[in-house]
Amino acid sequence: MRTQILLSLLVVSTGSFVAAQDMELPKPSEQMQKLERLVGNFKGTGVVVPMAGGPEIPWESVSQAKMGLNGFVLEDKTYVTGEQMPGPLMMMSITAWDSQNERFVAMGMGNEGKVGFGEIHWVDANTMVQMTTSMEQGQPVMDRWTTKIHDN
Repeated sequence: MRTQILLSLLVVSTGSFVAAQDMELPKPSEQMQKLERLVGNFKGTGVVVPMAGGPEIPWESVSQAKMGLNGFVLEDKTYVTGEQMPGPLMMMSITAWDSQNERFVAMGMGNEGKVGFGEIHWVDANTMVQMTTSMEQGQPVMDRWTTKIHDN
């Protein structure tokens, strides 16, 4: 009886293996092509307003982005500095196309200790708006920013 059960499991396992060999792996969504312009090494500048009505704080950044997981995600590492900042801000994010909900989603984390989850919306071919939610000091927070892509 034991030999018969083992033999049956071997036949089922082998059948699954053959079927898996014939399966075609999924391919990244064509939507991911929109992110290919973000692949590379970049420098950026901008301002942040940490509190409504507060002063604008200028910053500079250096980013390195590459496609990962065979084109299913964009991996980005960014280093931000500014004269009025207490120290450098280091961030890492992963952006992907959510085919179930037909939207770009992102998860990011940084050396300030928070992890954020968000959506990216393309306003036009060169402008992305990202909204990210996270927790800061036990309170829910939402950040919103705009990224404009220049070809120079």
